Amino acid sequence: MGMILRIASSRIVGQGDIVGRSGYFSLNLSANSVMRGRLDARRTLKSLVADLRFIRKQLCGGFFGDTCQNWTLTQIMYKDVLKYSIWGILYHIMRLFRMHVDYFHPERFSHDIPLYAYPYLPGILGNKCYGNIHAIKNATGKNFHKHCMIEHGLYFAEYVLKDECIMPCIDTIYTYSNYRKNAILKEFGKNFDKEIIMVGPYIQYADYFKSKDKLKALKAQLGKILLVFPTHSFEDCDDLYDFNQFSQCIDEMAKDYDTVLISMIGYDIQQGFDKKYRNKGYRIVSSGTRNDPYFLNRQRDLMELADMTISNNIGTHIGYSICLGTPHYIFNQDITSIKKAASAQASDHLQAIRDREYAEIKAVFNSREPIITPEQIAVVKKYWGPFEIKPKFYANTQE
Repeated sequence: MGMILRIASSRIVGQGDIVGRSGYFSLNLSANSVMRGRLDARRTLKSLVADLRFIRKQLCGGFFGDTCQNWTLTQIMYKDVLKYSIWGILYHIMRLFRMHVDYFHPERFSHDIPLYAYPYLPGILGNKCYGNIHAIKNATGKNFHKHCMIEHGLYFAEYVLKDECIMPCIDTIYTYSNYRKNAILKEFGKNFDKEIIMVGPYIQYADYFKSKDKLKALKAQLGKILLVFPTHSFEDCDDLYDFNQFSQCIDEMAKDYDTVLISMIGYDIQQGFDKKYRNKGYRIVSSGTRNDPYFLNRQRDLMELADMTISNNIGTHIGYSICLGTPHYIFNQDITSIKKAASAQASDHLQAIRDREYAEIKAVFNSREPIITPEQIAVVKKYWGPFEIKPKFYANTQE
């Protein structure tokens, strides 16, 4: 194990990018990439060392009893701790591999990163989804509360992850907005014993994936960009829609742009949902998979490169696009969600709330004009939380 880690570290910081492909690695880094590789590799290895120390403490000192008292996992067996430690090592190694895989190589996101955390609990695991935890740390700096749960995405209709919010091993919940804070307090009452901190759209705190010089060169190469976000599926649910109807809208809007990019999550690419778009001649890009720690970084690059974004469903991407200064249009069409396993259905009351909230958002994003209106900003601040639109990376040519 130690030898593998030393080899990975030396290649990252000294020779070049590690990019997994067909059993070997291609190494082709610029000086800037090497410098960034050094920083990210140090962070990754530092995190790995901390995790290994934690594992040693659990093996020698009573599992998770000190970390999360009275939790069901306090009875976890040694073999499970060892299993999770292996997952942790794999996570850090794959994090190094993904460090320089950009959005123009969607085929390299064919497999997700094995998500892990200590203690091995759903709420703690979810903090690493999309790299949210790194954005929150950037937002809060030294004031970051490490015993926390981060809401994974923007939930509507007063939906709350109840089991994750009441974990005894957390004292803080990070979320987007006052809207979300009120939903949590409505569920648990005003005497809820966790601090709820609102930070606004997470993506505004994410670092760029590429350097600003590289992004400026990309912008010059691609010209005016239309970035498309088709509704995406998950392992437990497929979203179905009329492709011809949506692609006709894309074709109509594409006439005013030099480049059309279709952004798809790794799972949809795994399932081959990208083929219809490729057959139309569109270029596929991807921010990665749900467990990818660099997802938000790639998505920020793409959204700031774009002059206009479009989607056919409500999602976190809408507020992210607006807070980064890129106008958005929602193409209104029917979406059918096919659940692959039995799941609880929303009550008529909650479904009515969701329908009302979705209608409010769709009403202000119904224009194809590449402008951001005051009404759109107000809606995004209501649901996604506080933000301030700043100039894009290419606005100041002297930078």
